[in-house]
Amino acid sequence: MVGKLSELRISHEYTQEQIVDLTGIPYNTYRRYEYGDTFPKRDAIIALAKLYGMTPGELFNILIGWEE
Repeated sequence: MVGKLSELRISHEYTQEQIVDLTGIPYNTYRRYEYGDTFPKRDAIIALAKLYGMTPGELFNILIGWEE
């Protein structure tokens, strides 16, 4: 998972601060997700998937490395 959220964020030209503002995920929590210290909870996956225009299942697959 390390780097996947960062890659998505950068490819969509968002800053970490913008992600936090748009999703409501606390900044320190989001940073832990990006660094791979913790895996996003269900609500965070839903919010991030909506932001990136994908289903939660698609995002989950990307995060665990099952992307197609």
